[in-house]
Amino acid sequence: HDGNYVYNKREKAEVSLTFLFGSSADVSAHLLQTLPVSLTPIMDAGSSYGTSQTDKGNYEYGWFCNGVPTSYGTEGKRDTGRGGGWGLDHFDRDNTCKSGSTFHAVDWKLNLPAGTYDVSVLFPERWKTHCKVQGEIACPSSFSSTPFEGYWGSGCLYTRTINVGNDGLKITGYGHDSEKCHSLSYMTVKSSMS
Repeated sequence: HDGNYVYNKREKAEVSLTFLFGSSADVSAHLLQTLPVSLTPIMDAGSSYGTSQTDKGNYEYGWFCNGVPTSYGTEGKRDTGRGGGWGLDHFDRDNTCKSGSTFHAVDWKLNLPAGTYDVSVLFPERWKTHCKVQGEIACPSSFSSTPFEGYWGSGCLYTRTINVGNDGLKITGYGHDSEKCHSLSYMTVKSSMS
């Protein structure tokens, strides 16, 4: 065991991960130093949920459309010219996760052991009113999220200590044209010390 959490065995271990969702790992060192988790980030490939080999070990994570594992590939990814220098990935750039005119939830999930975690998620652009973390609206007007000025108007930085049950950590958005929850730039998760 190399110190990484082996997700499929549900072992309890310290978790400290950063995922970037844009098309480039060329995020400036200055921006990376502002993250609450100081590790080399994992670049999300837009793959459907499953086990992925990274330089940090094997992790179960990926995308769903309406509860079904779905690959979105790289068509929705944008480089560091978007998302305030972070880059971004659209939840569903081509609006494929819908029935008729009804947009279904698009989820990105990371398998974690049940526990308490410090989580930060950057929703970088203006369509954010229906973005969710663990089923909770991440950026309502009454929520004290940190405003973030993105390429297309202000986004928000969701930062909370949350409880994760046996079903992992889930971030939810919708198709590009829904104007509900457009994109995300990064996610950090760290075992909480509280």
